Amino acid sequence: MNVLSIKKGIAANARQVKGLTAYAFCPDAIEPPTFYCGEVEIKYHQTYGGDAEVMVMGYLLTSHAEDEAGQALLDQYLSVGTAKSVVDAIEGLPGNPQSLGGACDDLVIGNATGYRTYQVGTGTFYGAKLPITVIGVRSQE
Repeated sequence: MNVLSIKKGIAANARQVKGLTAYAFCPDAIEPPTFYCGEVEIKYHQTYGGDAEVMVMGYLLTSHAEDEAGQALLDQYLSVGTAKSVVDAIEGLPGNPQSLGGACDDLVIGNATGYRTYQVGTGTFYGAKLPITVIGVRSQE
């Protein structure tokens, strides 16, 4: 399992949402709306075959300039079954494993948390965290 490939795949999927900038890393500064991959937690040896489980914390941030508009956009991104759904963009079609181009076996976003203001660089933004659980096989590299 290649963690960088996983983060790049997640960011590429998030970019499918029109108008959303997405990074596979934590940027020094952003121009909202932005999604980025933050902390990574790895659980090794989840099966006898050596499978690992990776949790990538996704951060979804919108403008703080207009409180109601920024939060309304964040609500749209956190919704499911809509054109602006970041969850749907990252997870893909229900019932079909999301392999991120072969980087993993599947992934799921179980919840959204931390709906509040965040600071990135010198800017303050409305945002939420999306813990993305990724399961996959041991890399053959």
